[in-house]
Amino acid sequence: MFNDIITNISLTEDLALITVAGIPADGGAAAEILTGIAEKGKNVDMITQTPPYNDVISLSFTVAEEDLSEIVAVVGGAKKIHPSLRTDVNPGNSKIMVFSEKMVETPGVAASMFRVLHEAGIRVKLITTSDVDISVLVGAADGEGAVVRLQETGNN
Repeated sequence: MFNDIITNISLTEDLALITVAGIPADGGAAAEILTGIAEKGKNVDMITQTPPYNDVISLSFTVAEEDLSEIVAVVGGAKKIHPSLRTDVNPGNSKIMVFSEKMVETPGVAASMFRVLHEAGIRVKLITTSDVDISVLVGAADGEGAVVRLQETGNN
């Protein structure tokens, strides 16, 4: 079923995962961080936010490893204004994206993808989705293997 639906599987390497916790849920600090990154001319990808708990959120996003020092400086600047912020930086990742316009009308694509990754022993660190794609962040050592396993799914 998986390969009957998926039209593209891509791999993006050399990504860092940044999580900023303790952000006030009003969104101001998150906007400051993302605006500061944009003003440096750097891109973020795979942005996720936790639901508010006790009026704080955590924001996670990926960036190119080559931009990491500039991004960390931006987050550090926000910490001066919002001392409650805590940052975790996790380099050495790859993003796998599966795409198909048929996902909108086909249940079970995500289930198939996560089953394959689990059975291969590949740990998923972050997930983002849209109606037509699913992106997962995995350790760099697992990136190519994950793509191969996903490409083989349904071909056995």
